[in-house]
Amino acid sequence: MEQNSSSCAVRRVGIVRTIGPVEAELLVNGKAIRVPTGKLDARAAAGDAVNWDGKYWVPESARRED
Repeated sequence: MEQNSSSCAVRRVGIVRTIGPVEAELLVNGKAIRVPTGKLDARAAAGDAVNWDGKYWVPESARRED
């Protein structure tokens, strides 16, 4: 069984739209949200699906590799 260290009760999934030097724009539940780039895993790229792990937005492909 996969262990999740997140304390979040709701699984949040987004799509990375843009990544800038200060903030990134994600599409989450049909809404564009801006997050500090420091909260976006360095492996994420525009177009990636990302999951909130309680601390960072992590690409789905990175979750499977870890």
